[in-house]
Amino acid sequence: MHFSQGIANGVALRDLWGGGQSMVPIEFWVAELEGQISGYIMVLGLNGDHGPEREMHVLAVDPACRGRGVGRALVDFFCTRYQQRRLVVGCKTNSQMMQMLRRRSFQYHSTSSDYDLMIRG
Repeated sequence: MHFSQGIANGVALRDLWGGGQSMVPIEFWVAELEGQISGYIMVLGLNGDHGPEREMHVLAVDPACRGRGVGRALVDFFCTRYQQRRLVVGCKTNSQMMQMLRRRSFQYHSTSSDYDLMIRG
């Protein structure tokens, strides 16, 4: 599996969990499998002060590549790349994503807008 960064040192306007909007850091990482794009993650900062927290805001895997470990590799990449930071991921209750996050030491934090927030660090 090969990873490529799509946005370097970018910023984006986002809605904050606590309300309002702010410019936050954004990174976009693409996974390649056998020379083809197989999935991606979008990682955002949580607030405008460029603090240490990072949220895996989007994870997507090409349907043709599902079941081949791409999602697992992207989650592992996120956890390793940002291992010195507090990490946040929103997911559905009892989903495969929640199970995967629990195996990587994420803990349930709260529920917001139909998603459970999982935090590590």
